[in-house]
Order: sequence, then C-alpha cells, then structure tokens
Amino acid sequence: MAVHGPGDDWTAAWQPLRDLVGHDIDPPGTVFGPDRVEAGAIRRLTEVLELDCPLHHDEQAARAHGRPGVTAPYTSVWSYAFAPVWEPGDAGAFPDDGRNALPRTSPMQSETFPSAPPTTHIFATNTSYEFVRPLNVGERVGITGRRLISCTPKETRVGRGAFVRVGRRFLTEAGEEVCRVELETYLYNPRSEDRGRPMTDPADERANKLATVEGTAASPPWPSPSEAEVGRSLQPLDFPLPVYRLVMAAGATRDLAPLHHNDDFARASGAPSMYANALFLLGMWERALRDFIGPAGEILAIRDLRMVRFAAAGSTVRVQGKVVRRRAEPGRLVLEVELRSTVDGVLNVGPGLGVVALPR
Repeated sequence: MAVHGPGDDWTAAWQPLRDLVGHDIDPPGTVFGPDRVEAGAIRRLTEVLELDCPLHHDEQAARAHGRPGVTAPYTSVWSYAFAPVWEPGDAGAFPDDGRNALPRTSPMQSETFPSAPPTTHIFATNTSYEFVRPLNVGERVGITGRRLISCTPKETRVGRGAFVRVGRRFLTEAGEEVCRVELETYLYNPRSEDRGRPMTDPADERANKLATVEGTAASPPWPSPSEAEVGRSLQPLDFPLPVYRLVMAAGATRDLAPLHHNDDFARASGAPSMYANALFLLGMWERALRDFIGPAGEILAIRDLRMVRFAAAGSTVRVQGKVVRRRAEPGRLVLEVELRSTVDGVLNVGPGLGVVALPR
C-alpha cells in the first residue's frame, strides 16, 4: 500500500466511480443461483439461528397460515443467489494446497466495480431489505445487476477506501419480485497499524455508546404484538459466537469469505479475529422479529443493518428492540420496531428498523 502525504488528494482516484452514481454498472439481465430452495438448506440456516418458527419446517402449519408450503426465512434470499465455487465442467477449485489458499473463484471475491482504484479488502457495512414475500420450497431466485447509488471515499480505522452503495432486485424464474435490497460495502486497503479496532471513527464513539442505553430497557411482561404500544420492548435475544457457530453460519448463509472462519485473514483485514458475517447478523434480527410476531405475521422490511463493530469469535451478540410506531392499515396492523445489536453493552449493529404486519 502506498504511503500518502498530507497534501495528497487520494480521494480523486474514486472520482471515475463517483461519476457513475445513478447508473447501472452491470450488464442487463438476471443471474440465477445454482440451487432451488430446499428443506435441508432451510434447516441449516434455522439451526444456526435457533429459529423454530413452524413456517420453516412444518408443511401443515405453513398452509394453515396461508402459505403454499414451507417457506425459507425472508433474509435467506441472498444465500440462494450466490454463484457456486465449483460446478461440473470446471477445473479444480483449489489449485494450491496452502493452509490459507482460496478457491479459483468465489462469489465473495468477485465484487468489483468499474473504474474503482485497486483495493485488497472488502466487507459489508450497511444493508436494507424491502420484502415482498418469502421464497417457497422449490423456487429458484436470481439477482439483477447493480445500480450505483453512492460512492463516498473515507479513511477509517481499518484503512483507506470508499463506502459504495448499490441497489439490486431478487426475482423468481417467473419474473416475480420477492425482495429489493440496498447494500453498502467498504472497499479498502488495510492499515498496517491499529489492527482489530472498531470500524467507526473516534468521533462516533460516544454516540455509539449512548445509543446502546436509550430505549433498550426491557419491559416485561412481554406483550403480544397486537397489544404492543409504542415504547414497549421486545424480549432480548443472546447469540454466543464460538468458532463452531461461525463456521456453521458461513456454510448456512453461503457467505464463505475467509474473514468469517479464518483468523489469519480477519486479522490481516483489521479485525481482532474471525467475525460474524452480515447475513448471520441480519438473520439474528429476523429471529427477533419472528419471535415477536409469531407465524401469523409478515416481515415487510429490515432497514439500516449498519455494521458498527466486528462481532468477533468468543463474544455474545445481544439483539434488542422496541416498538417505535404503529398504524392501522386495511386488514392489518403495521408495527415499526427499532432494532440494535450489542456486544458487552456497546453498539455492534444498528440502530436499524424492522417493519412487520399482523392480520386484523
């Protein structure tokens, strides 16, 4: 990594990409994932989340709640769209027997941007999902190309690069939209110092600590969602993160980036150790919402899943939420739930928003 002097305008290298904001940066069309939704993949994800909603494993219960059959968790949609590491006809995926060798190709290594300056590392920092419906067993999902929403160069504690936000849509083979997503990633070259520090800037630290206090007090007895008034808290959930669980999560979400199961890679990127991937953290929020609304409810959106700090191996993530808005719509009650995740009482993810609906 080059050494930059105080007068060096390193952000200028990102201007060609910034000029593409508002434009599609991929060829037109939809790229479909290799596999159809099936019960085994659903089980592996619900296993790591300990998500026992019958919609995801009980055909009869799912039909009783108006589903055509067993459905996948809403937040699993991306896992079914990832490209395979290897498929019939390919050369061997692993030409190198080194301990930390990577496959020839991986969906987690192929996130490139036209006209962007070279960077060596990437991780997701913020995602927002608008759900139309969950995927059903037997369906195959594809993802459209990226539309560039923003590109913001910034130097952080882990390195120097840019926050890049794109929008995409998930479609079935019939062309039905099931989800819209905005994904922000940080593309960067890591520092050689300050390894393992938080992802935020020092000026954000006090605000992040205050954010863990406001509105997180529990208020038992836990209300049924239809009775939950504004200000009422959801029951907090704890997710211990031993290495074993992080490996399970990598396989279940198909986010096989080595940052999430290999300490050497994680530390080289500026993290303290391997850490939970964004889809696992997103699934934690879905678990919290589903536990609250039960199988009769729908999840309409999860917004601003903002990764503030690494959820490293050996820590415990606590997910908390409170109802911040409620409104009646024809045939349903819509609740907006502020969500946040903490580690040791310090903000780790969020604060974001879950939007759910209950039948009336």
